Amino acid sequence: MPQLSPSRWVGDLVRNRALDRELVVGLAAGLLRSSHPGVVCEGARLAIIAEHPGLSEMIKMVLDTSDVGLLLSMDPYKDRSVEDTLNLVWLEVADAGDPVTRQHLLAGLRNAGLAAHELRTLVISGTGAEIRLWLPGLVKDGIPSGAATALAGAMTRGPDIREALMESLDELPSADKKLMGDLFSD
Repeated sequence: MPQLSPSRWVGDLVRNRALDRELVVGLAAGLLRSSHPGVVCEGARLAIIAEHPGLSEMIKMVLDTSDVGLLLSMDPYKDRSVEDTLNLVWLEVADAGDPVTRQHLLAGLRNAGLAAHELRTLVISGTGAEIRLWLPGLVKDGIPSGAATALAGAMTRGPDIREALMESLDELPSADKKLMGDLFSD
């Protein structure tokens, strides 16, 4: 099946119960240990299919220990780097509700320049203190594209979150302040 990436057809096999999920866990773990960019990315995508919590830690380990050359290589199936693919997959499989994991996720997303994903993770899962710490630097040049709705939705998470958001968004450029004012009033 050369037109499809392995994660696409392995996913179909798992959904059709033609391949055990446990085998996918082992396959994903093995592929994540590779030094070839495409193989690592496919291992990461298989981690989504495998739905095994141990693979989240393995993705973090790959991000923390891999050569910069590997991380900056292109994902052959996506128009992004291996690092971006790993961070986005890790975001999908990790427990962002865990404070330690969330701190690592936020740092990885910030370092990779994935601002919209960082903002969504922060406002959906972060505490008021984390929002006060991370959000001002994230929005200093404006709200990342596609993230305004997540900010508006976070206003309903409770008074501490709402207060943290309002404090953190105080330094927004005027156009973004107007956009947020319109969203917050809806």
